Amino acid sequence: RTFDTVICGGAAAGSSLAYFLAKARGVPNPSILVIEKDTTYKHAATALCAASFRMQFSTPENIRMSLFGADFFKHVTEHLSVDGATVDLNIHEHGYLFLGAKTNIAGLKNLRENHETQTREGGKAVLLSQAQLRDKYPWMNVDDVELASLGLENEGWLDAYSLLQAFKHKAQSLGVEYARDKVVGIDMAGDRVGTVVLQSGERIGLTNFVNTAGTSADTIAHMGGFSVPVRPRRRCIFVFRSSKELPDFPMLIDTSGVYVRPDGPPGQYLTGISPDEANDANVSEDDFEVSHELFTDLIWPALAERVPMFESLKVTSSWAGHYAFNTVDHNAIIGKHPTIPNWFMANGCSGHGLMHSPAVGRALSELIGTGKYRTIDLSRFAFDRLAAGKHIIEKNVI
Repeated sequence: RTFDTVICGGAAAGSSLAYFLAKARGVPNPSILVIEKDTTYKHAATALCAASFRMQFSTPENIRMSLFGADFFKHVTEHLSVDGATVDLNIHEHGYLFLGAKTNIAGLKNLRENHETQTREGGKAVLLSQAQLRDKYPWMNVDDVELASLGLENEGWLDAYSLLQAFKHKAQSLGVEYARDKVVGIDMAGDRVGTVVLQSGERIGLTNFVNTAGTSADTIAHMGGFSVPVRPRRRCIFVFRSSKELPDFPMLIDTSGVYVRPDGPPGQYLTGISPDEANDANVSEDDFEVSHELFTDLIWPALAERVPMFESLKVTSSWAGHYAFNTVDHNAIIGKHPTIPNWFMANGCSGHGLMHSPAVGRALSELIGTGKYRTIDLSRFAFDRLAAGKHIIEKNVI
């Protein structure tokens, strides 16, 4: 078989791209094949993430992608409905609250500068003083906090698996084909990708190839004769119950790096933390072991200090997922390969993949279909920035 576009990886980014490409082509058979090795998505980063979205970044392009994504999520039925069915993502639009410690002078400077950038890009957030925090969140200990930034709209959390399935089902309704298989080889035809070889033995001809393989991105890249600095990094998430529901609880980003937000029924919360660089090792793609010491040694003490009511709580569940982590500058690698003209990629989203999936899918569809970006210019995220040392430094990392 031969397709115009073959997409390797059918989670959020790959299925978003499939949808936008098929929509743009507007024909019953858009000639798009999505190859996904695990169509249950049991271990996909999309399915195992904290399922949150925010616009509070320091990089303008990240803010623009987030704003488009949030609007897409809030109007998802208009975009992804099949046969008139409602798409319910169970969206909770509550802001992120970033706390700035009195002693962290550089962090406070970043908080103010980031707020200026976000406002300039159309984001809506407010800076809160210690007194304002005490008044708004009387249940929170803010003795060590000088300033905080609260998102007023276009931030919150949703059902990530429902979003993934909605992208997939809509793409299929537009004629996109999905294959449960695994890419095990790539045959080049001169300087182009000519054929992909599947584990099933099938060989697929193509015009355009797209690598959206998540943590397997580098494995796929090697088949094309190059490497991308994307590795699996484990992230553990814990769900706990407290004695009662706290009012007006945001997605709280503590000065310690711990995050916590409501999850499910009243009094239930979801929490986690990204390990510091020294303890954030690459892991194998099948390593989903939960590091329970993260909760007992780091997360719980920080929670109890920030929210005294959390001194008494009970963990009810936990799991581990993976970031597809760009080890060079912790930002996505998006665009066209500089020397393989029909190789496109969206790799190493480093924890931003879900929230940016609508924007990334739309942008890549533009690049494939017209040869250039037409809405959000993501040229800065190109693969060749890495070799050129033009790293993108995102200051608002969680």
